[in-house]
This record gives sequence, C-alpha cells and structure tokens, in this order.
Amino acid sequence: MDLTSVKVTVSNPMKPDFREDLEIIVDTGAILPWIPRKVLERIGLKPESRKVFKTIEGKFIERLTSFARI
Repeated sequence: MDLTSVKVTVSNPMKPDFREDLEIIVDTGAILPWIPRKVLERIGLKPESRKVFKTIEGKFIERLTSFARI
C-alpha cells in the first residue's frame, strides 16, 4: 500500500510571517495533523493544552497540542 503525501505550509496564526513548508503524510482517519515539535518551535508556537489520543493499536497516548494554520 502506498502512502499519500502533500506539501503544506504551517504558520503561526498570530505571526503569519513565521511559517515553514513541509511534506506530510495524509491520514484519512486522523482527527488532527501531527506536526513535529521542532517545526512548531521554529515558527514560535508553544504548547497550549494536552490531549489524549487512542492509537490504531488501542493504546492511549498523551500529546501536547497547539493551534497552527495549515
């Protein structure tokens, strides 16, 4: 099975000039996109909350989240 990827620009909603181009994998079952923390830090975003997610294996994981413009 092939993976589908797409080129996107991720930016800081409060500072639109702070942005970075990425190529990310499309996951039709995902509720939110997963962007590497280092990318978010480079565009000036800090964690705003914690969310719990259930993985495909049925495990629960906790991740820090932030708002970004894609």
